[in-house]
Amino acid sequence: MTGAWFTMRVQRPLALGAVVMVTSAPLLVAQRSMTQERARPEQRSTWLLVTTADAGWDSNVRFLEGEDPDQIRRVNSEFTAVRVRPRSSIAVAARGSWLQYERVEDFNTVNYGGRVDVSRRLTAFTSGWVNAGYEKLLSAAVTGIGLPLLAIANQTNAVAGAGVEQRLTALTTLVAEGGYSDTRFDDATLIPGHVLTGSLELQHRYNSRERYAFEARVEDGEAQNIPLRTQSIAAAWEPRVGAGTLRLAGGVTRASTGASANLVPTGVVQFSDSAGPGVLLAGVTRTVSQAFGIGQLLINDVGTVSYEYTTRRGTALLLAGNLGLSTPSDGVGPSFRSEAVTADMRRVLRSGVTFGLGASYRQRKDFVTASGYGGQVAFGYTLGSR
Repeated sequence: MTGAWFTMRVQRPLALGAVVMVTSAPLLVAQRSMTQERARPEQRSTWLLVTTADAGWDSNVRFLEGEDPDQIRRVNSEFTAVRVRPRSSIAVAARGSWLQYERVEDFNTVNYGGRVDVSRRLTAFTSGWVNAGYEKLLSAAVTGIGLPLLAIANQTNAVAGAGVEQRLTALTTLVAEGGYSDTRFDDATLIPGHVLTGSLELQHRYNSRERYAFEARVEDGEAQNIPLRTQSIAAAWEPRVGAGTLRLAGGVTRASTGASANLVPTGVVQFSDSAGPGVLLAGVTRTVSQAFGIGQLLINDVGTVSYEYTTRRGTALLLAGNLGLSTPSDGVGPSFRSEAVTADMRRVLRSGVTFGLGASYRQRKDFVTASGYGGQVAFGYTLGSR
């Protein structure tokens, strides 16, 4: 089970400060809604308890110039319960983890978090959902592409959201969503912030092999009295190409930090297809994100290639590579350039016992050039309802 896997690729920041990214990407919303369709739920109730312990090493914990090797140990526990009824569902999740560094003891911490998701079919053509969550973690947020960054502060995130989906015709659906996110740090040098989001998306299935989406999205945020606002429009086309899926999306985002505003072209080109026994995914994206911790809007250009393979006997293999560049939208401040390669192997036995191995390499190439290797061995156990 995917939920039973916790890796030891400890994430670090590209700068001396931790950065939290809140994506302002209508194209990614279109991607989610065009590839996932809500199915009528069956009546059932399930729960799952996953506990893992892993140990590993990192050749450059702080991810700065020079090496700062360390050994890392972690114990994780996560509980999930889902109740599905003919017209509604509720999911509750809670997690906790203990993280210990052998040398950099300032990073030792206990993390925890929880989330509740509720959805309901209101009429034959209308459904709605709400969610809320809170988490405390060692700051591991990313500039740009989800690469490992320096963890230097405890960070808390509180989120809440709601949405409604209205089926206008058999082929056309309207989706409206809103949300709120608040991020805080225990380090006074890092900039806290919050953001309020709203989006409206029109989806249309042209035929069995083509779908379209059009979206407008607004984000109004603030980071220590610095306004961080975006307004976006986008269109997406998703055709089937043979046995694979091609996703083409394009739009424009107006990024404003109060003192200045500019228009940023955004887009997605992505292809996924079966390759042997697994799934190959390759794509390039450009998005605008809100980066709390440094109080900026970032333009992120990202290239990704991944291959995921899962056998019926419970063995999973994931290979992934990322290359990205993050630039301040107002042109003030440094750009962040990063690349990473990861490999993870996981084996889940019928008894619920999980074994795993992983390795990673990442590199910075901007005003500081640095690199680091990492690896981990994991053991876990899954207990749940059948």
